[in-house]
Order: sequence, then C-alpha cells, then structure tokens
Amino acid sequence: LSTMWYSVLTHDRSIMQIVVPIFWLHFMIVTLRGPNYSPIARVWKSLVCNQLPERVWAVQKRFARGIGAFMGTLMMIAVFVFHAPSYVLLSICGTCLLFMRLESAVGFCVGCKIYNRLLHKGYIAEPDHRPACPGGACELPKKKQ
Repeated sequence: LSTMWYSVLTHDRSIMQIVVPIFWLHFMIVTLRGPNYSPIARVWKSLVCNQLPERVWAVQKRFARGIGAFMGTLMMIAVFVFHAPSYVLLSICGTCLLFMRLESAVGFCVGCKIYNRLLHKGYIAEPDHRPACPGGACELPKKKQ
C-alpha cells in the first residue's frame, strides 16, 4: 500500500513496477501450487513458527487465494498494459489488502464467504468433505442421507 501511495503522491511508478509482479507471482504460486512453494509465504511461516495453525479447508482457501491472484492479475494488466491512473491501482491494492487484513485481524475470510454463498446458491457442487473454518464460519447444512 505504501508503494501505491508513493506512486500517487510522486507520480513515480518505478517501484510499483517491481512490487506488483512480486505479489502477483506470490498469489499465482500459492493458488496453483500451495503456500509451501512461495518464498514470501515461507518467510511469513518462519515469523509465526511457534504458533499453532488454524486448519482451514483447502478448497475454499484456494478459492480465496484465487481472488488474490485475480486482483494481482488485474494489477499486472493495469500497470503494464493500460498504464492505469494511480487511483485505480490504489483501489485494487487497497481492496486486496483490506481482504487480507479482515482475515488476519478479524478472522473474516471474504473469499471463504463468497465460496460458501456460491455453495448455498448451488453454483458450485457440494464438496465431499465438510468445511473447517475458524469458529465454524463456513458451516454447511448436513448432507441428506
């Protein structure tokens, strides 16, 4: 976010052209291969190595990471193809950071909520395994026998 504000205030996009591809690559790696393959995720994991992990269902987390990858792809296209104004980039970046902050500070995963809503509406097939969200946030009704 500080890179985006720097870009807005100084009209210098050079730092953004370095930071955006790094985060895009991170989101693509964690979405397609998993967090164990991302250098950024490994650094984050080393910072919290003494904490117990909260197990979350992999499919919905992959969906949530896919939203991050989509936003990162939007940023890549906006920066390198369309040379979008800084306020557009700031809004995309701010939204992505808001989603990540909501998950880390409040325990509210926007991607998981969207996934759960799509399940309830029937747009996504019901999974074989029940979701395991923190605090039961993604509970589904029991399958009919």
